[in-house]
Amino acid sequence: MINYSLLDSEALSQDLYFRKWVLGKLPDDDIFWENWQKANPEKESTIALARSLVLTLQAIPHSDFSSTEINDGIRSIIEETEFVSKPIPLWRSGMFRSLVACLFLMAAFFCFLRKGNVLDSRYVPSTSTQNWMVHRNEGDQTISFNLSDGSKITLGPHSELQYGDDFGLHNRIVTLIGEGFFEVEKDAKRPFWVITGKLVTKVIGTSFRVKAYERDTTISVSVHTGKVTVLRQNAESSKDHLLSEIVLLPNQKAVFDKEKERLYKTLVDTPIRVDDKTENSDFVFEAAKIGDVIVKLETYYGIEITFDKDTMFKCTITADLQSESLYEKLDLICEILQATYKITDGQIVLSGPGC
Repeated sequence: MINYSLLDSEALSQDLYFRKWVLGKLPDDDIFWENWQKANPEKESTIALARSLVLTLQAIPHSDFSSTEINDGIRSIIEETEFVSKPIPLWRSGMFRSLVACLFLMAAFFCFLRKGNVLDSRYVPSTSTQNWMVHRNEGDQTISFNLSDGSKITLGPHSELQYGDDFGLHNRIVTLIGEGFFEVEKDAKRPFWVITGKLVTKVIGTSFRVKAYERDTTISVSVHTGKVTVLRQNAESSKDHLLSEIVLLPNQKAVFDKEKERLYKTLVDTPIRVDDKTENSDFVFEAAKIGDVIVKLETYYGIEITFDKDTMFKCTITADLQSESLYEKLDLICEILQATYKITDGQIVLSGPGC
């Protein structure tokens, strides 16, 4: 059972059970939240703000829109939802009422203009941003610069990065158009958010690449080191506007198909070494069991590889695979074993007739 007393309003608004209660979708005899409110009166303001976030998200419809429209909407919400702590209970303060009113007005604004914002409220932490800093790369070569939190950004050609002039003080939110490689300074209290159209990438401290050119049919997020969370609103099957979420590890990639509104996990085009103990010389095999070969590949690249142990456990490999890329190694292994492989959900599945 979740200890709801430990959740803040942002986390509470993401809880499915809480969302169903706010939206009146729990059975009539389920009075958990009524009882919980009575038992935790000090959480009154937390519940009030969480409710407003859920209801605001519910009011925002789905529709097609451009990346520019999305980014403009995001910036407007961030700029308008200034939030300052007061000695009086938050939910009774004028600031809170202004916040709620602003959220609902923004929702109505998007409804009226048919520019549905798929960005969940949890993607726009409160900020006092009034001015936005812009880095543009109009050339054909990459440019690099550091942000105030120590994070390093390598901006691709014909790309743009925007962030608030108070970046790093209360939050770390940037908006990207084009391509960028991020080496994020670790800060567990202030996650780093990259907004790219319908996708939002959230990290604590890691390195990853985001490619989100408006002309492309896809948006991709590729992980170099650490762990990355990629989120989007699930417009296909959820009446509650719940979110789909993918967690990526090194050498994994999330791809969002703009036309099909589909987000899926795969592998990067060129997986790199993630283990510093396995050497290239370890890939010289002489009648090695296929299971041992797979373990070395998994360790070296940090990628899970599965195969049918019942049919392939007797198979052996004799080959020198020191200089090949991962996919070249797999091609050679498959040629030797008369097998095939496919990439599914960020993993490799090897199958064959056996030996």
